[in-house]
Amino acid sequence: MEIQQTKPLIFSVSIYPINGNYVVIAFNEDKTQFSPWLIDGYPDFIINYTAPIELENETAGAPVTGVSVNGNVISWSDDGWYQVQNLDNYNAVCSGGSMCAVPDGQYVVINHDTGVRYEPITVPTSILNQTVLVDYLNGSEYQSENDYEIGISQAGEVIMGKWKITFSDGQFDWSYSDIVEQGGYAYVDQNTMMATLSNTSFEVLIDPVEHKLEWMGKTYIRVE
Repeated sequence: MEIQQTKPLIFSVSIYPINGNYVVIAFNEDKTQFSPWLIDGYPDFIINYTAPIELENETAGAPVTGVSVNGNVISWSDDGWYQVQNLDNYNAVCSGGSMCAVPDGQYVVINHDTGVRYEPITVPTSILNQTVLVDYLNGSEYQSENDYEIGISQAGEVIMGKWKITFSDGQFDWSYSDIVEQGGYAYVDQNTMMATLSNTSFEVLIDPVEHKLEWMGKTYIRVE
């Protein structure tokens, strides 16, 4: 969301006190455009202007974010009627309320009272605990980013292909070269887990935004 640095001519503005600062949402004449500012020195109440004015004393700041993500739940502040849409096709996922549980993916959240759009919203943004980790990985398959040796043909030639990791019920199957190993995994922090095979344990880096794993020095990408 771009923050404008100039003093615009605006037709409607709402000023909200939030965390010691004042947030201004400004609209043009047809109320389709908005610009947020962080303001100092305004009274502690909402004020609406109905005539064109030039906004004074503005200080550009960070965009006002009324949307948060916790695991696979998107929630928002109580300042309007919100709708969550799938970013791929703009189909509505949730309408109204104050939160929405969604599958992994990217979404747009719209406050239809103000016209403010938050996008893209990526879910999940982080892995919070073992339960979230298992839910996130369960039923998924990751394939190596690059091709590696997966066997030898009858002619004695090296066969190249993807190495794979599949997850189910807190366990994994790792297929590499012509070997398949099974093991388990445990949550370490929001971007790390500890994978355990029969004779070793190793850290795995998790990227839930790009849906990638850094596993034993190789990058794996989620395919389902």
